[in-house]
Amino acid sequence: MVCRQQKNIALRVVHFTNRGIRICCLAPRTENCRYVNVLVPTLPMTTLQTELTWLLEDSVVALDKFHGDPIAPLDETQWRSARQQELHATHQAGSLTGQGSVNEQGKVLMRLNMEDLNDLWRKRVKERVPIQYITHTAHWRDLVLAVGPGVLVPRPETELIIDFVADVLDAHPGLRHCPWADLGTGSGALAIGLAKLLCRPSSVWAVDLSPIAVRYAKFNVARCDAASAVHVMEGSWFKPLANFRGKLGGVVCNPPYIPSGVLGGLQAEVRQHEPQLALDGGAEEGKGRLQ
Repeated sequence: MVCRQQKNIALRVVHFTNRGIRICCLAPRTENCRYVNVLVPTLPMTTLQTELTWLLEDSVVALDKFHGDPIAPLDETQWRSARQQELHATHQAGSLTGQGSVNEQGKVLMRLNMEDLNDLWRKRVKERVPIQYITHTAHWRDLVLAVGPGVLVPRPETELIIDFVADVLDAHPGLRHCPWADLGTGSGALAIGLAKLLCRPSSVWAVDLSPIAVRYAKFNVARCDAASAVHVMEGSWFKPLANFRGKLGGVVCNPPYIPSGVLGGLQAEVRQHEPQLALDGGAEEGKGRLQ
């Protein structure tokens, strides 16, 4: 998430009900509790509960750890643990109203004030913007990748492609010494995962037709310390790889495969926000791009 001016907000309780999501926050240096309600009639509550947790975790800067300790930076594990402690404490008290002082409950410093955070959440609920675009973050295998409008959110299913390649390399070790290609790289997920398997410089060439995807892929390659192994190029399929004809050890690809005629029936997050260039497989049952 792009950080704005830091706001000292004490986040006390996130209460999930069948009717919506309720966030209780404290204004800086006061104990006046104010609630923000977001109704969620169109999306599964369990999904939204998970996504709101991700959004809050991405917004957290630091935590005052329940015993009056000075506020200090924390990692995700500490925040999750603190949140569970707080929910358990309020449950033991027989209420989710957040009774008690700020120091008893613990304070959380947020990057955004509650109005900005609520605006982001309304984009998720009402405009169906993917949570990954809101946080500009996608978790894929052991990677944390930057994503945004114009680049496909990497799917969990494509993680298996790296496992398939690992099996191939075990069976044919000589392929480790050949260059590999990732066509339609998008965020660069497959290229980076492949480079981590090959463990050598200049091992993967990643190609994408979209200049937006190329920029994201280059950023993620640098962010994941894979710049010496992965080269990102803009172009269509094999065209930028003419010099590698007959030399590639293998090619990985998650091409557009959805038939044009069914794109309109996809869920709103995909249909309205993700790039059609990465989705539309053309006619012929989605085989147009592959052919």
